[in-house]
Amino acid sequence: MSERAVRWRLVVGSTVFATIAIGAALLAGRMLIASELDSSAASLARSDLTAFTADYDDRGHLEPPGPGGLVGALQGDRWIASSLPEEVQEAVPSLPLDEVSTVSVEGGSWVVVGRELSGEGGVTAWAARDLESSHEALETIDRLFVLGGLLLVVLFAVASWFVVRSSFRPVEQARQRERRFVSEAAHELRTPLAGLRAQLAVVRRSLSEPAAAAEELERAEASAERMSELATNLLELARLEQGAAPASASLDELRDAFVGAVDDVRISPVARGVSIDQQSPADLPHASARVDPVSFGRIVHNLLANAATASGPGSTVRATLSLDDGDLRLVVVDDGPGMPADFLPRALEPFTRGPGATGPGSGLGLALVDSIARTAGGSVELTDAAPGLRVEVRLPVA
Repeated sequence: MSERAVRWRLVVGSTVFATIAIGAALLAGRMLIASELDSSAASLARSDLTAFTADYDDRGHLEPPGPGGLVGALQGDRWIASSLPEEVQEAVPSLPLDEVSTVSVEGGSWVVVGRELSGEGGVTAWAARDLESSHEALETIDRLFVLGGLLLVVLFAVASWFVVRSSFRPVEQARQRERRFVSEAAHELRTPLAGLRAQLAVVRRSLSEPAAAAEELERAEASAERMSELATNLLELARLEQGAAPASASLDELRDAFVGAVDDVRISPVARGVSIDQQSPADLPHASARVDPVSFGRIVHNLLANAATASGPGSTVRATLSLDDGDLRLVVVDDGPGMPADFLPRALEPFTRGPGATGPGSGLGLALVDSIARTAGGSVELTDAAPGLRVEVRLPVA
């Protein structure tokens, strides 16, 4: 099923659910308003009845109904005083006393209440209220509810579309990153593989010349080493992207990993002719950081290898490990060309290399450093030192 189809299904499904919920809420509100209008009409009818019978005495005397009041007094089957509509008068003999009744005929509807008057003579008094105004109010409310409900449904559908669209945006971005990652990884692997095949072909043709064959074999080993390093970085990035739980190591273990990584880079071909100075504290507190020694050593190795490659023979790279404000801080500074300010925000992205980079490299070193640091709850900051580049890695210490 395509992503667009999933979006439409989510929007339509949520809109249908919202329509049912809004309709149920409006119906419940309409019923409540109708009940309130009926209760109000019944209360007014009782008030009219009370006012009509207030001056009644034992001699059966009733004041004539005032103008506008729907009241009446019935003795036997004869109305002795009444302003009730004929339809109500005809229905009264069948209505119960002391209860609220509704009389509905083709000409209209009324709420009717009645009670028996004290004394002799069997007189009952009745009062009614016309429900036409209540019905007109309900019709107006119905129209408003229908229009308001439709507007709410439309607004909900539009809002659902934007919410679903924004919810799928990270998924689409992740897919784009994944496609880009696979494409660039394939490109980076294809380049050393092509070189390796060419070098092996040269070796085959140079078997009669041992010196030339040895030189090509050395280049082939370098290509194989580059592929191995690239595969290692790819696997490490994939592990970190999958949310692998970070391990912990003591500060002493991390310092040892730092010193070991510096020594490894010093004797590697990439640092040939480059002076690498390191400084680390002799005494460290009994604390730990959320990173294992191997991963921390990879951070140090990648930063020093990048710095040595950028600086070139005759340059100096300085690496400093220290504690600062509750963080383990690693600072690597070189005296190479540095990085343009507009490139720094993109320098930590996978397969990204600085402008003018022509030497060997896959563009994964800084991305891996950033991924390891973020997994450990830390951060990486790049600063153009003009000349040179300053990289600061901070890892929280617990």
